[in-house]
Amino acid sequence: MPDTAFDPFASAALLTMARQGRMPRPLDLPAALRPMDAAQAYAVQDVVVRERGEIVGWKVGAASPQALPARAALTHDSV
Repeated sequence: MPDTAFDPFASAALLTMARQGRMPRPLDLPAALRPMDAAQAYAVQDVVVRERGEIVGWKVGAASPQALPARAALTHDSV
């Protein structure tokens, strides 16, 4: 049986290469690299942030008072 576990490192590598201009920015991620839920999306985000350097802050927000908040790390190049 093939290994179908989600690999956040593969998704992050594609996004990082596009951010660095080493490949065109994708319009969408290939299906195998697309996170299926928030936990997988945060795993990709965390890998991308680690590639960008030291975390210097956080942004947190929610769409409404009843919504779960979302978070994102900020690095030197994003503040």
